Amino acid sequence: FPVTINNPGNDGGGIGYAGITNSLGVEFDTYNNVWDDNNGNHVGINIDGNIDSVVIQPIANRLNDGNVWTAWVDYNGVDDLLEVRLASTNQRPDNPLLSYNIDLISILQTPNAHIGFTSGTGSAIGYHDILNWNFNSAVTGTITNDDTSVTLAVSPSTVTEDSTSTYRDWE
Repeated sequence: FPVTINNPGNDGGGIGYAGITNSLGVEFDTYNNVWDDNNGNHVGINIDGNIDSVVIQPIANRLNDGNVWTAWVDYNGVDDLLEVRLASTNQRPDNPLLSYNIDLISILQTPNAHIGFTSGTGSAIGYHDILNWNFNSAVTGTITNDDTSVTLAVSPSTVTEDSTSTYRDWE
């Protein structure tokens, strides 16, 4: 992890993400900023370093209640569909909490990506613990050249069994 004295993601309200272009973020918001029209307890999808989510879903139970929450973030590059699931257990919900159609390559301007976590509290205090994290990447598809069709299936050696993120957040 790079350590810098500047703040690439802006102040606490920028959640360490504001201003980072060619990016996509999934926001788990637990603080009701006075300048933000959204409630302080929601999940959102953010694009291009803009913390005004393109789609949000309020959460009935407080995300910062001290309990463990599990999130699943899935992207289907064939359908350009991003889905976010959230549960207060480790049981993956059948239906996503959020769905959003997005072409990640056009947003990122590259087929490569950095994946990670960021958090911001500004002058407030909050704990954001990542208790478990797995990344699963697989590419499948069909390449057609003239009258030849080849099925492509690529899976890197770092594939894990699931793509869950379990975290605990409390103030």
